[in-house]
Amino acid sequence: MQQPFEIVKDPRIQTTDAEFKEQLSFALKIRDKLSETHQTDNDGKIRQQINTYG
Repeated sequence: MQQPFEIVKDPRIQTTDAEFKEQLSFALKIRDKLSETHQTDNDGKIRQQINTYG
């Protein structure tokens, strides 16, 4: 069963919509860089395994 919902801002917090967007943008950049780093690390491990067994 699915039900729609709405996420609302905590009224006690004075953060503006622009600040929330900036925080989200920054968090996504961090996520993307970490994903890139993990992929590079995985590629290196795969290359190392190929060189070891090849």
